[in-house]
Amino acid sequence: MSDGLSFLVELYDEMQGLVPRHELYSCPQSKVEKVIEYIKIQEKAWVGKPVIARKPTDYLFYPGVVLKQQDSSQDFVIRWSDNTTHTIEVTDMFGELTRRRPLYTDDYVIALPEEDDGGGVCYPGKIIGVQGEKLIIQLHNNKLCLASFDHCFWISDSYYQNSVLMIGRVKEDTNK
Repeated sequence: MSDGLSFLVELYDEMQGLVPRHELYSCPQSKVEKVIEYIKIQEKAWVGKPVIARKPTDYLFYPGVVLKQQDSSQDFVIRWSDNTTHTIEVTDMFGELTRRRPLYTDDYVIALPEEDDGGGVCYPGKIIGVQGEKLIIQLHNNKLCLASFDHCFWISDSYYQNSVLMIGRVKEDTNK
């Protein structure tokens, strides 16, 4: 399936995803196999690392530590600051091993607001501008905040939309 701008690609974990044409590179099968092996080694490197990860209780992002990888899968056990643990997917955690990319106005991010109360809660948002050395972020709840470039992780439009939906469902359920 292709619209010329994006292609449906089988990813290393046998999932499929739409990938923009400008992010595709042709390479021989032997190279693909080496890259897959490298990715799996890198996934193991998450163990013991501090992360910001999506907590399944409210779908916001909190600081935690990766305790272990589940059976060579893409699932990891995270311990939160309150000593509870949850199993989450690698796509729901961000940290020093996350691939960094330049951030621009209109990009979606997971952001730690500068005015954080010390809990380290991060929120999905959209970059709407820059003020000095800080990004101006419109959070998922339409509030504005400033955030350091270093405290933001790029996410796709679809990841942002999905995050907003999940956070909204939790709020609806708690208001019933």
